[in-house]
Amino acid sequence: MSKETKIKRQIEDLIKEYFSTRKSKSGFISGKTRIPLIVPSYDWEEVIEALDCLLSAQVTMGE
Repeated sequence: MSKETKIKRQIEDLIKEYFSTRKSKSGFISGKTRIPLIVPSYDWEEVIEALDCLLSAQVTMGE
């Protein structure tokens, strides 16, 4: 495994850890739980995909 791949995996692990600490401790209750409209709703998977695009330069290549 290359050093680049190891670093990328470490970053992915840290992103997952970060999002796991942000999770709501209480569950969703229909009609009771408030959903804020100004808070972006994305998860660690979207962040990792965005990071992957940025690191591979696919954003500028149009892929």
